[in-house]
Amino acid sequence: MRILFIGSPGPESEWLCKALRESTHSVLWSTTCAAGVRASQDEVFDVVMLIAQSSVPLTGLEEVVGDIRKGSPDAVFALVMKANSADERAAFFKSGIDVCFSRPWSFVEMHERILALHRTTALARGGYRNIEPCLKLDAQTRELVDGTARLAVTKREFLVLECLLRNVGVPVKHEQLLRYAWCDEQESDIATIPPLIWRLRRKIQGRLPDVSIVTEQAYGYRLTHHAGPAPLPFRADGTTAAHRAYA
Repeated sequence: MRILFIGSPGPESEWLCKALRESTHSVLWSTTCAAGVRASQDEVFDVVMLIAQSSVPLTGLEEVVGDIRKGSPDAVFALVMKANSADERAAFFKSGIDVCFSRPWSFVEMHERILALHRTTALARGGYRNIEPCLKLDAQTRELVDGTARLAVTKREFLVLECLLRNVGVPVKHEQLLRYAWCDEQESDIATIPPLIWRLRRKIQGRLPDVSIVTEQAYGYRLTHHAGPAPLPFRADGTTAAHRAYA
């Protein structure tokens, strides 16, 4: 999942962000709500997690949630904060929050509850997973699944494939793949992508014959599946018919 993580720097935020990334999620960390709103204008998120430093109702929370939902209407909004009352939680829900967590919280429970909410939302909206029902990713085993065939991949390969699957049949920019799979790692650059794609192709070859990763020169890559929908035509300006950009 692509997660927008909004919280000021601190031990709790750092630990939680690291835990989400170790759980094979692509996490973009914004240290302020304003930065999070700006990030939401450029791409679609599955989950928005807000880390509050106090137990009092957050000022402007409803406006922040509303602004982010303009670009990510189906995102699950999770609020993590100190102990709060039932009245405060009710106010958060009215502001657009889907689930609240207060100390002491369990990451395992938090993670599973967010996944459950995301599954419910995905079934209701009929998202990209339903566009390609045979080809999917299994986060539990970290495998690419094509019917009955399974291919184990690394965490980084999983994130690259997830980004490509969100846009199956549509070219994905190098920069978008970098943001998604490498998050905000300072040492990453576009040159790190081709070797990983080469290794993925070597793994896929012979194991999943209907799956291929096509290079779009000077642009990026496109995931194709022979049993899936026909790829949309690609133009030199980097657009396709009915192309919804996630960059």
